[in-house]
Amino acid sequence: MRMMKHIVPLALMLLGVAGCATASKAGMGGDEIKARIVGNTVTGVDDGKPYMEYYDPSGSIAGKDTEPYTGSWRIDGNKLCTGYESEDPTKTDLDWTCSGVSVVGDRVFWLDQDGEKTEAKLLPGRQQ
Repeated sequence: MRMMKHIVPLALMLLGVAGCATASKAGMGGDEIKARIVGNTVTGVDDGKPYMEYYDPSGSIAGKDTEPYTGSWRIDGNKLCTGYESEDPTKTDLDWTCSGVSVVGDRVFWLDQDGEKTEAKLLPGRQQ
């Protein structure tokens, strides 16, 4: 009986951890992405550089890494797509990338088209 006293809480804890892991893999729908990300700031590291992006409700992005930049966002099904000016001066259109998104607490998980998962932190409101 003494052993059961410890096994039940452990089993419940493991179920909770499994639920968080599943939530981060499953991704969110477009409405939920919009509700959690838009109007807030996401901060993380991309290509070894820290970044901070505010997702404005107007569809624009105000970002900063080594210097300020701007971009656009849109929801495409269950993916958040971001568009930035190309570094190639011959391109006039935005370079768009779409990612699946999951939010667990203040952690944002991006799942790109190649299946690569990265993590960032969600901060409330505009933090720049």
